[in-house]
Parts: sequence; structure tokens; C-alpha cells
Amino acid sequence: MPSPAEAPRSRFELQGRSWRADPRIDAVRRDLADVRLAGRIFAPHYSRAEPLYAVAAAPVRTSRDPESTILSEILPGERFELLELSSEHGWGICVADGSVGYVPSDALSDIAPEIPEAPAKGSDFVAIAEAQIEAPAKPGGRSPAGFNCTGLVFYALTGAGQECPRFCDLQRSQLGRELPADAPLQRGDLIFFDDHVAIMVDGDNAVHVTAKAVVREPLADICTGGSYGDIVARRRMA
Repeated sequence: MPSPAEAPRSRFELQGRSWRADPRIDAVRRDLADVRLAGRIFAPHYSRAEPLYAVAAAPVRTSRDPESTILSEILPGERFELLELSSEHGWGICVADGSVGYVPSDALSDIAPEIPEAPAKGSDFVAIAEAQIEAPAKPGGRSPAGFNCTGLVFYALTGAGQECPRFCDLQRSQLGRELPADAPLQRGDLIFFDDHVAIMVDGDNAVHVTAKAVVREPLADICTGGSYGDIVARRRMA
């Protein structure tokens, strides 16, 4: 798999003000950026994305370090827009969830698998989430093979045909509308903690991902029995 061709910086100039990139979702590093961002941010070099495909589930990490933070994961059959390739890692964009990071190069191919993993489908995102109860917890996970808290929300909402950002702070700011602190909760409300999220299945109980698995339990127990801290936002999807 050849490395994508780089475009010289001198061919581009900013169009308006530069903006503060989010490296989790914007393909920008100190030394390299996606050429599609050339009008918005300066970089020493730009690269044109090369479409590849995941042939195995693999973590999307913040750096080449095998101990670095796992942001998300790419699943078999999903497209990966490669911006840089080394012998061990590809850096680029996981198209399915928009996450940007490093994926093991042996998990990528320029040939799409014949049988991509089928996503969940349905009209009730809460029911999709409830169907995953007892699925294991997994850092960065977003499939029935393993979830993190935001991965479960992403899986449920996208399975119901709704757009959803991948990360907790973005879900908190972009999904639904804010509820007053004294408003009664209902099915489908999202409860956000500092770095955690739960989905209400009724006025008192929620489904979320603990350190071990996807569970359903009273919201009161999540607030008092976990290590999630205080509720920081309550969002209503409809």
C-alpha cells in the first residue's frame, strides 16, 4: 500500500481565520494535515487521503505508542481514509465515526472485505441499547463485541438512523436539548457525567457501560455507587 502523496504547503493559503483543531476529529498534526483542511489551517505538509478498508477490528489510538489512549475502534469492512502509512501504523480517519488516529497497518487493506459487519437497525435507539445488556466493556468499543459508554450511545443512535458524534463532550454539546435540573426524566433522555453517559430507559432506570459490561440499573445507583461524579448535563433527544 503506497503512502498518500503529499501536497506542498506553498500551494495553499488560509481562507479566513484559522480555527482550533480537535485532533480527535480533525486530521491535523504538527507536521501533517489532511489536504482538505488546507484552506483552514497551516501545516508543514499536506496529504491526500487514500481509501483503505479494515479487515479486522482494531483500536484507533492517539499515537503510535501501543500504550497510548484508545479513542475508538474501526470494524471489519469499514473505510479508513489513510493520510500516512508506516510499517506498523496508518494514520487517518475512520469514516464510520469520524475519529482520527493511528490504526495497526496489518488491519488495513486496499481491498474491501466481502462481508462487512452489519450495523444495528431499528427506530428505537433505547431498545437497541437495551439489546446490548451484558455485552462486555471495551476501551473505545462501539460494537456488540465490546462498548465504552459513548460507543454504546453512538451504536444505538446511528442504528436508529440518527447522527451522533463519537466523544462524550461532543455528545453532551450536540445531542438533543438541555433539560432543566428539576424536569422529570423519561425514556431516551441522556444523562452526562464528567466523562460518562447513560441512557434512560424510563423515569428512574438507565442503561450504561460499567467497567465490566453494559447494564441496566437505577440512575440513583449510578450517581451514588460509581466513580462518575456529579451529573453535569441532562439532554432530551426529542
